Amino acid sequence: MLYNELSKSEIAKRVRKSQSTVTTLINKLIVLGYVKSRKDLDDNRFSIISLTEKGRELKPLFEKVSKDIFSVQYNGIKESDRAIFLEVLHKMYDNLK
Repeated sequence: MLYNELSKSEIAKRVRKSQSTVTTLINKLIVLGYVKSRKDLDDNRFSIISLTEKGRELKPLFEKVSKDIFSVQYNGIKESDRAIFLEVLHKMYDNLK
C-alpha cells in the first residue's frame, strides 16, 4: 500500500476532487466498513483516514482492475508515445489552473 493514513484534504488533493465531495465519499466508505477515521493527534480539527481490514482485502481486486484498464487503454501505443501524451496532458492541466 502506498499510504497507510491520509487526511481528508490530502485525499482530495490526490484525487483532484473537492474536500466536500471526498468527505461524502469517505462517510459512505466508513458506513460500509472499508475505511476508518480518527482525529489527528497534532491538530484535533483534522481527521486521518485509513483502510480497515475489509478495505485492505479489496487491494488485489483494484490492482487487477487498474492493470486491465491500463492494458486496454494503452494497447498498441508505444512507450515513447505514452510519454508524450502524458506530458501534453500535464501541460493542458497546468494551463487550466
